Amino acid sequence: MFKALKKVEIGVRDAVSTVEGTRCTQNGAGLMRYAFRADKGALTDRSITNSNERESYGHMFAGVFGCYRNPTGHRDVEMVAEEAVEIIMLTNHLLRIVNAALARHSSAVVTT
Repeated sequence: MFKALKKVEIGVRDAVSTVEGTRCTQNGAGLMRYAFRADKGALTDRSITNSNERESYGHMFAGVFGCYRNPTGHRDVEMVAEEAVEIIMLTNHLLRIVNAALARHSSAVVTT
């Protein structure tokens, strides 16, 4: 589970770096809030017209890190298998959102 959440963190950081064209060095929940800032986050879906909904993506990503990644990164956490599977499924959903953000960005790039 920790490795799955680490993949999300690396994926978000790499996606921000790609979109912004500079190396992103942020990490953890702060990275998630930065990447999905409602007004100008690199991974923000601007087709969502409600700024509260756009901002909620940052909260969702940061919340997952605060609840699941941080505890497992700093201590042993007891967990039943079903819960671990559900969290891994959640990380898959987060990666799908990151990939969609990259697809939106790359579709805006015109190649010649």
